[in-house]
Amino acid sequence: MEYGFAPHSNSERNAEDIAFDSFYPPLNVAEFASLYNIAADLPDDTVRHFIRLAMTRTAIALEAWKEDQQAAGVTEAPAEEFKAAVYTAAKADLLREHIAMDRKADAENAATQAEELVAHYDALHTRALANIMGEQSIGVHLI
Repeated sequence: MEYGFAPHSNSERNAEDIAFDSFYPPLNVAEFASLYNIAADLPDDTVRHFIRLAMTRTAIALEAWKEDQQAAGVTEAPAEEFKAAVYTAAKADLLREHIAMDRKADAENAATQAEELVAHYDALHTRALANIMGEQSIGVHLI
């Protein structure tokens, strides 16, 4: 299995917005698939599901920060940073799912490589959360 999720250039993804709430920007499958090389053989519904899960997890991690921002009069989260946080979390979750489904006795090297990619995207997610909150990544990792 290709853990980098090499995309198919002739595929088209659903570009319909996935909204969470008015504070956070809408996301979509097409943008995520393009930015993070999601394979065309993954159905849009599956990709959308992982984006929604990542949106919820990211919003929970940012809840106290969001309340502080709203109290200070801020009406929306920084779009690019929020997208990075959600999309990297969704990519890590998709990789985890494929590792679990693709375990074979002769696939240990591929699994190790995939687990390293999961750790990479988890670290990017943590860094994106830290960027949003204006904190160091080390302090955010425990969220």
